[in-house]
Parts: sequence; structure tokens; C-alpha cells
Amino acid sequence: MGIAKIESFLTNRIEGFFNNRFHGDLEPVELFQSLEREILLKSKKISGELIAPNDFTFFLEENDYGRLSSKRVIDALYEVAERKIIKNDSFMDSDLKIRFQKDKTIEAGEFKLQACFTDGSDAGTDTEEAHTLVLERSNFDAPLNLPKNPSLANLIVTEGENEGAAFELTDKMFYIGRREKSDIVLKDDMISRLHAYITYERHRHHLIDAGSLNGSYINDDRIDRAYIKDGDVIRFGETLLLYEVM
Repeated sequence: MGIAKIESFLTNRIEGFFNNRFHGDLEPVELFQSLEREILLKSKKISGELIAPNDFTFFLEENDYGRLSSKRVIDALYEVAERKIIKNDSFMDSDLKIRFQKDKTIEAGEFKLQACFTDGSDAGTDTEEAHTLVLERSNFDAPLNLPKNPSLANLIVTEGENEGAAFELTDKMFYIGRREKSDIVLKDDMISRLHAYITYERHRHHLIDAGSLNGSYINDDRIDRAYIKDGDVIRFGETLLLYEVM
């Protein structure tokens, strides 16, 4: 089910555009799928937590490199990686980096993917920030239409006065409560004006109770703060919300 959702997302929001635009043997969706597999294969248990590699380099034949090396493709790969980390209930302890590099030993239509763990201490050598292309040319003619802060998951109200409402979560902070200034406003007298908030830490959504009177719950367990997993049911007052990775 989880894999089907990811594939559906790629088809509806990314793959269609790329397949219409690029007509070579190597398609971006192959890079997406390879990145997902590499995250699964290279993640490792550290102190009881599953940690994903954070540094990925795609080695491409020159023509494929020229055809696919755009910020749009990097942004799409970035979204795929972020969702896979959440879906896999893993973490990433440093900035996510994705690079393209030419390789004369690679045949047209083929590629290699190298994944490793870096701590960011060498950030000044290749790129000044994560999620940045390391390419021979610095400008791209293609318009950048993907959202700056892409949606990574949904909070869907399954029970309560707001039943049926859905709220998209990005990597930004979201305040939850009854007050109108909240990012997620819920009509429930058992919910505090500022009840809780969601942050994005270690490439995961993190629920933090804001000292609410009636508490915040994940799967019936009262929490002060906790990372949210795909499929978790969150309860504020008499309102239930399903957390679902897109």
C-alpha cells in the first residue's frame, strides 16, 4: 500500500511532467525509484534508531547528464527522499544532499548511484547548502514550478466537528488549536486555544504538546513530544486526525 501511494504520487505530480518533456532512454522516474531503494538498503540501526544516508551522487553519461541535470529534477528527488524517510520510520541526522556528476565510463541510458553518510563538516568544499546541484553550469533555463515547501504528509480529521478536513504538512512549523491564528484551526471545546505544534526535525514531523489542558495523544498514548509515524492517529480533545505520508 505504501509503495503504491508513492508510485501514484510520482505519476500524478512529477513523472507525468518529466516523461512529457524528456524522451531519452533514461527517465527521471528511474532515478526516483533507485533513490528509494538506496535509502532502504543503506539505512542502518544506530542506538536503536534507523538512520538513512544523507549524501547521494548520481553518475550519468554526458548526454543524460545534460538532459536531466536541472534543479527541477533535484527538487523532485529531494521530495522522494523526504517522503521515503518518513514512510520507512527512519531519521536523517544531517542535511540532505543530492548531486549529479558526469562519468565517461557510464553508457547512455544507464547510471550509478552512490550513497553515504556525511556530517556536514565538508559543506564548504562542494556546496554551500544542502539540496543544491553540483554541476558545471550554474544557471538553468527551465521554469521551476515545483512548490518551494512541498507537502510531505496530510493530517486528515477522521472524527470531530472538522471531520473530512485535510491539512497538508511541509517542513515548516504548524501551530494547532482553537484560535483563529493557528495554522490548523480545530473546532472542539476540549482543545486549547494553542494546543500543540508540529516541527520538522531530523527530516521527520515532531508533535509537541503546548501545555494543553486536556493533553495530546498518539495512538491513545499521552505525549509531551513524539515523532509521528505514517498511519498514526492523533487525538486532541474529541478530535481524531490521521497522519498519512503523501
